[in-house]
Amino acid sequence: MRMNEYHMAMNGAQYVMHYCSWCGGKLPESQRGTFFTLIEESEVQEMRTLLAGAKTVPEVLQILGEPDERLENAGGHGRPGKWTQYVQTLRYSSRWKSLVLSVCEHPDGNISLCWSGQYLGQTDS
Repeated sequence: MRMNEYHMAMNGAQYVMHYCSWCGGKLPESQRGTFFTLIEESEVQEMRTLLAGAKTVPEVLQILGEPDERLENAGGHGRPGKWTQYVQTLRYSSRWKSLVLSVCEHPDGNISLCWSGQYLGQTDS
């Protein structure tokens, strides 16, 4: 993919660079936004309303049904030395037109939600 981005990896994290570390000049604008849909606020509100009060994977499954993808041990959160691996991630990519929902299960059984736009593919630019 050509998103026109430059990254710097440091201490287990990855940062998007906006200025050249050699000359200080501004780097080209990212094209990341052209690869994904803009999320419709009505879809975010629907998702939040549906999942209000859901705290575990079984509750999400009861509300939304089976996900489009189930990823074991995919991803995590934290910082180096304090990293928590997710038990699983449920991905719902076909329920909404503009939104992809990821439901991440933590080792204690609680969940966190994150969402992104639908992938559009590489654009001609």
